[in-house]
Amino acid sequence: MKFISEEDISRIKQKVANGQTGAKNCDENQRKLELKKLSDKRVSGWTNTLESKRNARLKWKEENLAREEEKRKEIDRKEEALRARLNEETIQRSKSLKYEENERVKMLRSQQLYTDVVETREQQVR
Repeated sequence: MKFISEEDISRIKQKVANGQTGAKNCDENQRKLELKKLSDKRVSGWTNTLESKRNARLKWKEENLAREEEKRKEIDRKEEALRARLNEETIQRSKSLKYEENERVKMLRSQQLYTDVVETREQQVR
């Protein structure tokens, strides 16, 4: 048979007493949480608190970043249009050069130059 000492009995009584007050503390904690929620709800509309100023600053930064991003996108669109235009001009130039390198076109240009020279010469003689 075992006996329980006085210390053990007092410790058990203390834990039981804390358990009863624990329920009381739980209700009190619940009430505090509700009051905290009400207080936070009331304060959320105020503009002169540190938190509201911080939130306003963060909102301004986000809006500023969004504006800068839109500007960058607009610049990118303009650069893309410029690149497309330059690419088209390069293609047209290469087509023109390719056409001019054709033997028939070379012969035509040669004949045009010859007639221009002859015509100029005739005008000089007159």
